[in-house]
Amino acid sequence: MGFTYFFGMPRLLPQMIITVALTGAIVSTLLLIWEMQTPFSGLVFVPDRSFHVVLDFLQDEHDSLRSTVPGDQ
Repeated sequence: MGFTYFFGMPRLLPQMIITVALTGAIVSTLLLIWEMQTPFSGLVFVPDRSFHVVLDFLQDEHDSLRSTVPGDQ
């Protein structure tokens, strides 16, 4: 934030606009990162049903392969 004060503006209003715009960009980026760090919970989330379907499928495949391997009891 202090970096914006290196642009020595002759008037205060443009300086304030630049500072507020930069602050908004940084805050919105940090909020987006904070919200998206947990994809299976929060306001924006991805349902985990597909992962459970694949996990069940893989478990069934694993069980069927173990039952067909001779001598692996």
